[in-house]
This record gives sequence, structure tokens and C-alpha cells, in this order.
Amino acid sequence: MKASSSRGFTTTQAIVTLALTGTLGTAASPQIINFIDDTDRSSLNYARGAFYSAIQTIHMAGLLEKSPHVEVDGKIVTLINGYPLAKEEELSKIIELFGFELEENPNGMVKIWSPARGYCFTYTGPDQNKKNSLADMLSDVASDKDAHCRT
Repeated sequence: MKASSSRGFTTTQAIVTLALTGTLGTAASPQIINFIDDTDRSSLNYARGAFYSAIQTIHMAGLLEKSPHVEVDGKIVTLINGYPLAKEEELSKIIELFGFELEENPNGMVKIWSPARGYCFTYTGPDQNKKNSLADMLSDVASDKDAHCRT
């Protein structure tokens, strides 16, 4: 009796396998892209939360010390109405967000953004002439395609 030997896949089997793999890949790619997009937005939301907490801590320290200046890690941060100025130099004294950049623009706003991820949020800083709320000074996370991320 002669033993039969297997020589791999037939051409038909290979074509069917490639067709099924391509179909499944095409169907799954939108979900994968959305998952990556959601992950990128989540990481910037985390950074925004850390930034918010840091600003709140500085605000509370300013209120307790009743001073227009607060010391953070040996660096003096200037406050207006208890909040840090919207200056890149001032904000970089408060928090360091790895993978994110601070960019000051002429409108008196600092953009905190992730070039790799394509998302940002902005900090406008306090207004000397009114009572300030951090919620009003800090924008939501947005795509770099949105207007306030392009400024």
C-alpha cells in the first residue's frame, strides 16, 4: 500500500482563504480606526484632567496664602484672581505632560496638544475684570481639525 503525501493547499483553497481574510479585514477596519481614535482622545482627556487638577491645586494654594504668587517646586507662579496666567512659561512651571506640547498664541490662550495624536484643549487664563471659573477657562478636548486647535 502506497502512502499519499500532502503537498500543501490547492489554488482554490488559497484563493478562498485570501478572499475571506480580505473581506473580514475590510469589515473590521472602521472599528479598529474608531478604537484608535477613541484611545487618542482618551489620553488627552486624561492629560486635561491632570492639568485641571494642577490648576485647581494652584488656585487653592493662592487662596490659602492670599498672595498673587505661589511657589511650585521652587518656581514662582504668577496668579490673577487666583489662577495662573495663560502663558506658556507660567504653565510649564506647574505641570509637565509627556508627549504633549504647550503653544502660546497672540490671543492670550495656551494650546495644550499632542502632535502625534492630533487632539488639543486650550486654557484662556483668568480675566482681571470678572470672577473666573476654571470650567470657562479650559476647553473640551477637540480634534486638531477644529477651529480652536488650529489657532
